[in-house]
Amino acid sequence: MFNNIFKSAPVTFISLTSLALITIGAGAMSSSIAHLKEQTAIQCVNHDWPTDKHDIHIEWCLDNGYEV
Repeated sequence: MFNNIFKSAPVTFISLTSLALITIGAGAMSSSIAHLKEQTAIQCVNHDWPTDKHDIHIEWCLDNGYEV
């Protein structure tokens, strides 16, 4: 049954494959962004940066809604 569908409509198969890959990619990107936000929050709370860059990092964290 499915073989006939994909033979008669290869664009549909390509579209479904593309949709699946885009969905997987979006999920991976979302996970990466969440991880970066988590690590940024930890860095802001712990003041994990060079001493001479302290003021600019504090300002950035506060401007972007992170606790310091």
